[in-house]
Amino acid sequence: VATPAHLSQLVMRLRLVLLSRDEQLTQRRADAGEPLELDGAEAVGTLRRAAAEALALEEADVRLVDYFQERRHGALSDMSATLDGARLCDGQHVLVEHMHSGEWPEAEQAEEIDDLFGGAGAGWGAIETAAGSSSPAGSAAAAEEGGPLDGSGGVPEHSGKVGLSNLGNTCFMASMLQSLAAVAPLREYFTSGAYERELNAENRDGTQGQLARSYAALMRQMWFGPSSVVSPREFKLVLGRHAPQFLGYSQHDSHELCNFVVDALHEDVNRVRKKPYVENFEASGEPDGTIAKQVLQRHRQREDSQVSDLVQGLFKSQVICPVCEKVSITMDPYKSISLPLGAAGMRVVHATLRRADGSMRRLSLSLERSGTIEALLSEAADQVGLPRGRLVACEVFEHKVHKFFTPSHELERLYNGDFIFLYDVGEDVDFCAPSAAGD
Repeated sequence: VATPAHLSQLVMRLRLVLLSRDEQLTQRRADAGEPLELDGAEAVGTLRRAAAEALALEEADVRLVDYFQERRHGALSDMSATLDGARLCDGQHVLVEHMHSGEWPEAEQAEEIDDLFGGAGAGWGAIETAAGSSSPAGSAAAAEEGGPLDGSGGVPEHSGKVGLSNLGNTCFMASMLQSLAAVAPLREYFTSGAYERELNAENRDGTQGQLARSYAALMRQMWFGPSSVVSPREFKLVLGRHAPQFLGYSQHDSHELCNFVVDALHEDVNRVRKKPYVENFEASGEPDGTIAKQVLQRHRQREDSQVSDLVQGLFKSQVICPVCEKVSITMDPYKSISLPLGAAGMRVVHATLRRADGSMRRLSLSLERSGTIEALLSEAADQVGLPRGRLVACEVFEHKVHKFFTPSHELERLYNGDFIFLYDVGEDVDFCAPSAAGD
């Protein structure tokens, strides 16, 4: 299936690993230098031609295998498929099998390739061909397809205690997925298969059920798969098809991704097949409980799913008219909320002290996060042996004093990149910030 051009990877870098019956050829070119750079919308046939040219081989004597994380995942036999459609990832390896003297490499040669990668291979099973007669061997292949739980058919000991492979700069995605996986009722809804009864493939606001299926498969791998390390590759590819802003392997905001995924999962299992027009509820003095009930009833006429049942709340807003003193109350549904991190604990503030004699000294001050500039000045004075009342603090920006800090200024309002200077004024001062500088 071709991937639309606007949804493809901009640049995909693929490293080649050569396997041939000609052992000298394999050893000489096992990991073939610089990666090939191709657009994700290019065809697999283009990759095969480029690989043959890079390795100085005849194209007819070359076949390709998806070698993601140094494990065989299947033959790349559809030459018309795009690289995105073939589920290749930026930075991964592609195994190039070379036919020598009319014969393809034997299974035993896999050990040589595995040794080159520190024994990371998953074993040498039959690969999937155009006829589709067989599939990769090894635990990675089973995990990729959501295979067996463990040898006894029960839950593996590492259930849920798994790592997610980094596909590039995708730690933002891994942290979000691990957080969602820890929401037990939501996870169990997908791992149990209960979501399948409510899939809404016709919902144009969702992903036609694709993200829900991919998410469910990933959760099953994390909680019931045989491996303690799981690759979210399939989830990442499905995500990129429906959210182009997350294509590629750059860093993104984890909270933004979480909002998209939760909304998409909700729409994929939305019980409402045809959304009606619903007017907003206008409160007129009712108790909060009554307002909330009315708002949710109207909201569920359009948005009703197990996801929203589990991760949804209401924001209450109250506005009072300063003229007539009329009180207006509204409540709006939300699925996530940003909260500031707690102020408990310590932080290190770096500051530069300028003494009265002109000498300077760099200080590292360990302070309570909830403290003030007064605590900073006291700690600095104690470190250098000065009376506490002789120091003033300011922020320097572009070699000029940007502003002075009052003793009550909160340390939470200082940023790590701020240049903090402390001046020894030579005598005790009763600090009063200059009016032009502000607090």
